Amino acid sequence: IDGSSAVADYRMTVDQYLYSFISFKFNVVFCLGGINFGTQFDIQNQIAAMVKLLRNRDSRIYWRCYTQSDAPNFFPWTMDLLAHFAEMFNFEIIEMAADVGETIYCEWLSNNRSITYQAT
Repeated sequence: IDGSSAVADYRMTVDQYLYSFISFKFNVVFCLGGINFGTQFDIQNQIAAMVKLLRNRDSRIYWRCYTQSDAPNFFPWTMDLLAHFAEMFNFEIIEMAADVGETIYCEWLSNNRSITYQAT
C-alpha cells in the first residue's frame, strides 16, 4: 500500500485502504517509509487507520521512518515521536535505532497480548 508508488500493489493511502478493505485483518505491518507526508495530525490519523487493520492481540509494526527530505509536505520523524505514537496506540517499543540514509528503524509490539506470548 503506497499512495505515491507506481509499483505498489494498492496505490492508495492506508486510510483509503482501510475504507476499502475494513474486513481484512493482519498480524504484522511493514511500514517502510509509507507514512511520511502531512501534518502530525495527518500522521496520527494514518497510524490509527493502520492500527485498525491489525488483529487485537500480538500484532507488530516494523517501521523505517525518514527524518529528512526536501519533498514538499514531508513529515520529519524523530525517536521521540515514535515513542509518543507507540504509547498513544498502546504499543511497546521492542527496538529502535538510527538506521541507514537518515532513517529510524523501530519495532512496535501490541500491549494487548495473548497469555502465552511474551516480548523478546
